[in-house]
Amino acid sequence: MMNRSLTIALGCLLPIVGWTQRPMIWVRADERAQIIERIEQHQNLRTYYCDFKKRVGEELDRHESDPAAYLRELPFDFAARETGKMAPLKTFNSFSGEENAQQDQMQLRLHAAIDCAVLYWLTREVRYARYAADILHAFIGGLLPVEPSFANSNGGWIYPNDHLREAREIGAQLPLIYDFIYDYLLEDGTVFDLGTGGEVKFNQEGAQTVFRTYARLAVEQGIIDCNWPILEMPSLLHNALALDDPVEREHYLQYVTRESTDHQDALPKIGAFYARHGGTWPESFNYAQHVSQNLTYVLTLFKHHDPSSRLLDQYPSFVAALPQARYFTYPDGEQTILFGDGHRPYHPLRDGLEMAYHLASQYQRSDLQKEFAALLMSEVENGGYARFELPRRSFGASIYREPVTLLWYEPEVNAPAGEYPLPVTDELPFAGITLQRNVSPTGDPRDALMYFVGGAAFVHGHASGMNMEVYGKGEVLGAKSGRSSYRSDVHENYYRLFASHNTVVVNGGSRGEGDWVNLGTETVKREVAEPAPGAAPVSTRHAFSTNSFLDTRGDEAEARQQRTVAMVRTSDTTGYYVDIYRSVSELPDQYHDYIYHNIGEQLALHSAPANATLPLTDTPERYAASAGQPWTNNRAFRNPGWHFFDEVRTAAAFPEDVVASFTTAAPDGTAVSMRVHLPGGEGRSYTTVMAPPSTESPAPYNNLPTPTLVVRKEGEAWDEPFIAVLEPGEAEVDSKLTVRRIGAGDAGAASCGIAVQRGSAATRQTQYILSLDGPDGHFVNAETDLDFRGRFAIVELDHDGQLKGIYIGQGQALTFRNTTVSFAAGVTGSAYIDVSASVPVIQSASPLRITTGGSTTDYQPEN
Repeated sequence: MMNRSLTIALGCLLPIVGWTQRPMIWVRADERAQIIERIEQHQNLRTYYCDFKKRVGEELDRHESDPAAYLRELPFDFAARETGKMAPLKTFNSFSGEENAQQDQMQLRLHAAIDCAVLYWLTREVRYARYAADILHAFIGGLLPVEPSFANSNGGWIYPNDHLREAREIGAQLPLIYDFIYDYLLEDGTVFDLGTGGEVKFNQEGAQTVFRTYARLAVEQGIIDCNWPILEMPSLLHNALALDDPVEREHYLQYVTRESTDHQDALPKIGAFYARHGGTWPESFNYAQHVSQNLTYVLTLFKHHDPSSRLLDQYPSFVAALPQARYFTYPDGEQTILFGDGHRPYHPLRDGLEMAYHLASQYQRSDLQKEFAALLMSEVENGGYARFELPRRSFGASIYREPVTLLWYEPEVNAPAGEYPLPVTDELPFAGITLQRNVSPTGDPRDALMYFVGGAAFVHGHASGMNMEVYGKGEVLGAKSGRSSYRSDVHENYYRLFASHNTVVVNGGSRGEGDWVNLGTETVKREVAEPAPGAAPVSTRHAFSTNSFLDTRGDEAEARQQRTVAMVRTSDTTGYYVDIYRSVSELPDQYHDYIYHNIGEQLALHSAPANATLPLTDTPERYAASAGQPWTNNRAFRNPGWHFFDEVRTAAAFPEDVVASFTTAAPDGTAVSMRVHLPGGEGRSYTTVMAPPSTESPAPYNNLPTPTLVVRKEGEAWDEPFIAVLEPGEAEVDSKLTVRRIGAGDAGAASCGIAVQRGSAATRQTQYILSLDGPDGHFVNAETDLDFRGRFAIVELDHDGQLKGIYIGQGQALTFRNTTVSFAAGVTGSAYIDVSASVPVIQSASPLRITTGGSTTDYQPEN
């Protein structure tokens, strides 16, 4: 139970005539009684409050025993001290080693001072105010003798070359201390001064100079049209609100709420940026999530500063985008899709979810309350999140806001954990990404399927071409390679370039050019997907998308490409992917390299169906030429990056069908395989390499070389595209899948057909998969008695060879033997027709006709 003396000490804070009414940053003065009541009434908050108080105890005791010794532990430059004055703080251009330890000491004092300032406001106990005031005075006295770096494009104050970092570590913290102990500073204002070695009056004018300077640095330093302005915004906002002159305060607040500058973006511009990119922040999730969290923080702060604020109504996408990474996780719920400089592991920003739930409550937005309550409870029930559990202190380039847990967070969240029935198809347009998932009826993530195709130019983007990732047996097996340390050779000349992606390189010349750090590419465009993003599927077992890409940066590729990827579920626990990649260059003597990385220990190539090991010879020079290209950091790169391939071995000019087998161990120790079935063709060679580690994959694969397959097609690869059937499974279970091409006769060179058979001789089932390069394509095959007009179709046969089902994606008509499915003249539609029973079962959004022998069925959708 809370100590009764605390309740008495909390009392009421009476405004003093002539004072600026403070606090006004995190909370208003009139919120104090309500916050105290919440602490007293809720056990979880009382426990947190007691732990919060206890944590500052050691710092308080050390400070009270010897203020001079305690303050001298801060990194002052005592050699530059003038007699009787405070020594300036040291300046830092390094953030490692001893310098980092000193920076941590500064952050420890600032965090503890903010905690004490909040505790003073709540309890009125002077010892908290004395600690906070002494720390604030020490920093103000140490900053004022130092010349801010306004001449530097990212100039700070004591971090003269890194305002972006200083704004978060130092600049944003000082105003919070001032705001909560304002009445103490004006009533008493006595602080310990290291310059005189005794008690002095708090330097009010100096404090205002510091706040004004940090506000100026935010407005006048740094770059725009990226995440920098959002990361600097809390410092600008805090320091603007710490200014006592209301006119000056409003002057700097306008750069948050209304007016952008050449160095700082304001909320209207940021809101337009979100809107222009489909309601999301156009960077990889590790950056985008923090941007949305910072903006959620800003909106929440404004709502407390001014209850009449309606900023959430103006900028709902800031908050709506916050859980986006959660909605783009793979079925295991622990990994997200990887693009650009992103990270694979999913790390929910729980304080962002807490702030969003609180903000929704403040606005009485029941829709957002429901969503974020369910997200929070999912973290509690499934993620091990303990609300109101005080974490250990941590330091780094972020603003300190732990006390808002006490001041803002809702004591109770009354909602069940969210189930999140995510759509089959989703999209991230700014990154050119189309994603499809198929969750198994078993509910086991190991039985789920999911892939994405995408690529584009954006800040922190990579020159990926038309990249693909695929998931199977609980792991992202076909993975983007990841990233390394910024500015390192392998990061700039491999991880950010085509060769680190599951893509096609044209003429060895595919590259990025222009846009962000000269890594720009065209955006991958979705031509069609079934189902469309957010729409219901026509089949629970099938889905596909077709995307296109122009590989035209530089002057060596000059290619157009198209990629069709389909998911086919064959049972509740099994399934496969079909990847059909078309590529053609305008240049003579063209060649195309299909690259596929798969985490694991081994990669073996066998001919099919003979299952004989493919003979390989060492070809160390095959991809070595790019190593000799010039490299200028963040400007010119060694494209396409494949000189990092090692153990290069090639089977040249092999026209037969091939199976590539990757083997890996799942986290639970089960051996998992990815078998890639590759129907053969003329002008093809097959190479195995060991690529650099897939750094964002689980251990040990984040540190092991990545087995990688490269298939080269001499000449065009449009009419004779790359075809790969990717089959995830258990390594100890032999594959029962066979894949062969079926020709399209005279119907058109760009038609592509394969027959996929699965099972033993007694149970074998067949799927004919037809992929054409547009909705008006035509496929005819006399051997199988197939005739199809459209883009994509699957015809399923049971073990007796009888028709079982027909899946059509953007088709006009399909005939198999004596059965024809057709849409109205001039209409393309998608449908799944189960014909295994006496009466066909049809799922279609469009009217269609089924003719079998002499029987005709007309189908009209209900809606």
